Amino acid sequence: MKSAQWRRQYRLAALVTLVAAMSGCTNFGPVRTFGDESKKLGAAFAVFPDATVDICRADVMLREQAVAPGSTFNLGDVRAKTDQICGPLVASKDAILPLARLLEQYGDTLAALADKELPDYSVNLDALEKSVNGLKLGDRPALAPEQTGAIMSLGRFLSRLATERVARNEIRKLLEQQEGVQATTAALRWYVERAHKTQLNSYDKVLDGSLRGMLPQFERNEPLAARSMMVSLQQERERLAVLSTAADSFIGAAGKLDQGRAQVLAKLDQPDDKELLRQLRELAEEVRTLRKQLRAE
Repeated sequence: MKSAQWRRQYRLAALVTLVAAMSGCTNFGPVRTFGDESKKLGAAFAVFPDATVDICRADVMLREQAVAPGSTFNLGDVRAKTDQICGPLVASKDAILPLARLLEQYGDTLAALADKELPDYSVNLDALEKSVNGLKLGDRPALAPEQTGAIMSLGRFLSRLATERVARNEIRKLLEQQEGVQATTAALRWYVERAHKTQLNSYDKVLDGSLRGMLPQFERNEPLAARSMMVSLQQERERLAVLSTAADSFIGAAGKLDQGRAQVLAKLDQPDDKELLRQLRELAEEVRTLRKQLRAE
């Protein structure tokens, strides 16, 4: 009697397990979290190119005020010179932003797959290819050919997912896009380090020189205007400090994103793994801190 009852309970438990498996009750919480943070990180990046161009223009303007004070300062000529000097940064901004959007779409797709749905968008592959091939500061390209190929491969994969509305088992394949994700985050880090932080350092030196040199001389003749100028210069230095800290935060978060992708893939069948959840919490905290810093900018 007891043996027959045990067999019925065993069959019932097995049936429940089978139904749960067929219903897709797998816990994809870590995938959703990782996707959300990837999307947020890609979206946060957009502040850096705009700030870089803006700071370049302010940098040139302040330099020209220092060397051509008074009646010799011609605003039209300075604006033309600003456009010429900052032109490469404007071009690099147009080239880097599609890569940030690619990271956004990658995260959005992962999160949506974890929720059994897909967002409506398409990857413009021609525009993406133009961006990765045109990404440079100076004459040298920023990306190696293999990095360009990996980014294009990721773009094609995302485009296919959006078109075919594939099943959730594509989550694993999307997480396996190691080369494409790493090449994308590497390009974004490259921009932050080489374009953004370089421009911050240049402008900081000009501000420091103005506070120590031009401002005291100006104060003797125009004390009230000099005070207003001093406040403006100090506010600019505070802004630079926030952007510099945010740049370091972005670089750190991008590194954690690469590590997180590998961990989510390795523990896809262990969604409650403590180490995985710890790493995802750290990633989320880094991205949250970055977004707060950029809102303060």
